[in-house]
Amino acid sequence: MRAYLSREVVRPHLDAEANHFKARFLDRNNSSLDTWLPKYREATVAVASALRSDRVDDVIDLIWVMQDNSISHAGQGTLGRAAVERVRPQLVEMTKQISADGTPESFQRLGAVLERWATDGLIPKIPRLVLARAFAAIHPDTYHTVVDGKKHAEVAQWSARHTGFINPGGNWASQAAALSAHLTECGIAEDPLVRNIFPWFVYRNLVAGSDKVKFVPGHRSRVANGTAEVEAGLKSIQYRQNVIQDRLVDLLRKKFGDSVATEHPTGTGGSADALVLRQDGQFVLYEIKPARTASDAVRQAMGQLLEYSYRGNGLEAAALVVVSNAHLDRVTEEYLDRLRSQFNLPLEYMQVADD
Repeated sequence: MRAYLSREVVRPHLDAEANHFKARFLDRNNSSLDTWLPKYREATVAVASALRSDRVDDVIDLIWVMQDNSISHAGQGTLGRAAVERVRPQLVEMTKQISADGTPESFQRLGAVLERWATDGLIPKIPRLVLARAFAAIHPDTYHTVVDGKKHAEVAQWSARHTGFINPGGNWASQAAALSAHLTECGIAEDPLVRNIFPWFVYRNLVAGSDKVKFVPGHRSRVANGTAEVEAGLKSIQYRQNVIQDRLVDLLRKKFGDSVATEHPTGTGGSADALVLRQDGQFVLYEIKPARTASDAVRQAMGQLLEYSYRGNGLEAAALVVVSNAHLDRVTEEYLDRLRSQFNLPLEYMQVADD
């Protein structure tokens, strides 16, 4: 029925918002593809190799124990090492069964097995989320990376509104397999692993009850070994950006404490270079642009700052800050003053050294 409806009634498509999200997702500056994708690929290759060579025990910890195995973060959903060791032989067999049969029916059947284990006291709880992650790890061609049922429901609703997705219902595997196939039909990405990250990208950009994205503080440095790449005698733009970002975070934490985040979703499909949540509940948005002049930095940053703050469910930030290594000259300062006074834009400029 879903296939018929998708083919004859609501064909897969991307509306303006979905196309916007796709473009932002595939942008070379998307940190999900920059940092997560290589680790995700490595994890799925390790799982596939172990299954092919009948070394399933080698990946039991990766699939069933680790909180973050670079496929999906299981949070508090893992069983814990002690429980896994009690049923390790059974988990080896279950992993083989998932490899042999990755259908939603198999997911339902093995979920019932885990329920019996919990009832019999073999395991402390029913690890439904980890079971879903196991299917996603073993069958990445079929299942994407959002393995939490409630989060998946939010992504499915967004997909229905913006891409014509028709949810078939049923268990997580049934819905996730349908959504993955649908995203392929929509042309999100030819690489299944890239496609599989897109639902998480969507989820992180969805607004909460406050009509703003959920703020998650944190920063991971992306400076490689403290060394600079050299391009025509200048430090590469990416390296300079990373250095400025690290130094900016240090400055912001001194002022705002731990309420600082980097590469944070904005609700618009974009990613903030740095974001602060003030005590009054308002955001301060920072966009980093290494440049020769403040004029260049402002011109490059302006579009992103406005989009991240005011497009759709944007941040509605209390301040929009251009961050650059370039000195703020008098003419650019007067330009920012005019934008503030004439258009009431909360623009600021902050110089942070990159050397």
